[in-house]
Amino acid sequence: MAIELSYFTNQQQFEGLTFKNFKPFLLIINDQEFLAEKIIRLLPQKRLVLSGVWQNKKVIIKVFFDKQARQHFNRELIGYHLLEEKGIAIAPVFFANELSVKNVYAVIYLEFYPAKKISQLIENENEERAEFWLYQTQQVITKLHQVGLLQTDLHLNNFVLVGDDIYLLDYASIKQATDKKKQLENIALFYVQFPANLFHLIKKLFFEYCVLCQQSNDPLLEKSLFTRIQALSWQRGQAFQKKCLRTSTDFVASHSSTQLSVYRRSEEQQMLLAFIKDPEKMLHSLPTKILKAGNTSTVLQVMMDDKWYIVKRYNVKSWWHFFTHCWRKSRAIKSWCNANLLQLMNIPTAKPLAVIENKVLGLTTTSYVLMEFLSDEILLDRLLITVDQEIIQQVIKILNELAALQLAHGDLKANNFIIAQERAYLIDLDAMKHYRKASLWRRAFKKDILRFRKNWWLYPEILQAFNVIDKDRL
Repeated sequence: MAIELSYFTNQQQFEGLTFKNFKPFLLIINDQEFLAEKIIRLLPQKRLVLSGVWQNKKVIIKVFFDKQARQHFNRELIGYHLLEEKGIAIAPVFFANELSVKNVYAVIYLEFYPAKKISQLIENENEERAEFWLYQTQQVITKLHQVGLLQTDLHLNNFVLVGDDIYLLDYASIKQATDKKKQLENIALFYVQFPANLFHLIKKLFFEYCVLCQQSNDPLLEKSLFTRIQALSWQRGQAFQKKCLRTSTDFVASHSSTQLSVYRRSEEQQMLLAFIKDPEKMLHSLPTKILKAGNTSTVLQVMMDDKWYIVKRYNVKSWWHFFTHCWRKSRAIKSWCNANLLQLMNIPTAKPLAVIENKVLGLTTTSYVLMEFLSDEILLDRLLITVDQEIIQQVIKILNELAALQLAHGDLKANNFIIAQERAYLIDLDAMKHYRKASLWRRAFKKDILRFRKNWWLYPEILQAFNVIDKDRL
């Protein structure tokens, strides 16, 4: 039985679109039907990107429908024409105009297929291949700078590999600029998006950038670059942590006077939604093991849909505790945001799935964070059995990556490292902090390292192995 598709004929239909209520629909464009098949990106009540079919071709359509729709549409076209004029590889445009739906504008591009985002390539490939793709992407950015252009909203998802060529996406943020300071800021914006394990490539890539742009790579320029990278890293971290608490392509958020909840869209399932609705009821009805029962927090291992998860519940231990904490950001929210930040930077941690704050009159009471279950083997147990050099090197790598980002854990005990499938993971992130000032970070990170080494004072061989943590940063 054929499914009857609805036609979009007014602006309100676009404004009401969400990921949850989306169904394929039809649009009339130049007297021909466009079939919208999937939402790729959505800024609620502003604009969206869809994949679909038009004139028997697989296409991408960008639709602008808020009060500034025409302005955003014009920026997209201006950027496109600047790139086309300078010979930068971009997708062909098939249509660009106001739709028959009044005050709604659209641009239709050819959909590249197959296409792989550079962000996915560097995440899934080994370090040598990741370096190759970053170098190739930098070549595109360098070419932009050489012809006096910048992509001001530069991020790795805006570059896709099609065949052997890297194509640039998102043309609304293309600006004309020949100023060397602005170009340095722009290349720093590129470097700050590297996963933490690839930060060490920046010096090499920047040297190659300077050669191509005919700039002298002197120590002062390099120092200026890294100062800017640290500032941008902090800004990016703050922006991302805010993103973790609102509805977006990756997350679904709900805010009310009685509850705040956020979960990963990719993990949406009936059991998860039931847990979010009433976590205590689910904890009492599901198979559960108590791993830690403290006054301020309880850690539980919970089975949902034949799979184990970890729930950390942050308790209210007294009225005084409630009054001094109810107005602050909860530890569950801090843990959720920090875990997502580490995931973004490709630093091994348990995948965060959902966070819940229960509220009374808008004030936080108990809160919960739900994570994947990795293993019950902790670092302390592993190293007391055998001085595993591979695991030690992984832990050192994690600590050096935290240092590169100016992150301090805040409670760096050996049992906050989990060993799963011969890989080390950092957990218990509710005290972790991202520092803007290097001096404050150094003080906090030194405390972290001192606390970590206390675990090994009775074990000289292990203590000696951890002495190679990057001292240059301290």
